[in-house]
Amino acid sequence: MLALYWDGFMPKIVVDDGYVENTEENNKENNKNTNQQKLEAWFKANQDKFTLVADQLTRKLGEEKFKNMTLSNPTISWDEVKFSKGNVTKLYLTPKVTFNLAAKEGYEKASDSSETVTLTIRNLYKEANPDTNVFATQGASSSAAPRGATVNDANVKAKVNVYLNYTEI
Repeated sequence: MLALYWDGFMPKIVVDDGYVENTEENNKENNKNTNQQKLEAWFKANQDKFTLVADQLTRKLGEEKFKNMTLSNPTISWDEVKFSKGNVTKLYLTPKVTFNLAAKEGYEKASDSSETVTLTIRNLYKEANPDTNVFATQGASSSAAPRGATVNDANVKAKVNVYLNYTEI
């Protein structure tokens, strides 16, 4: 299995309102089911974008590792993450999508190839506010830069990995 991230370079996922990004423990299963239905509906309606995802994976992994592959049968699973601030703890359900891998027509998959690829979805938007990522708590930290850093600090440029999101609008 290959595990990667569905980030800003992938097609933009916009789900119906009602998606619950954080939940209470006693409501977790209900919210998982609701959220899963919304994500499955998006993947069913946007199968034409699977080739774009495959193209992005080819760019990300390199042609020798991921070329002439097709993605099919997306299935949704979850990572559960708890964030605490003071005496308040929130449970976040982070979705993952797993695709089956197959070689395009006229090609063969190497015998040691993975059968699936799993992408953790880090960018997700709701119809009511399609410009705001519902997972804003992920991937951002005020402590990401070294202490005393300035804009042109060579130490920062050398040691801080900057992640930029790009989405077409």
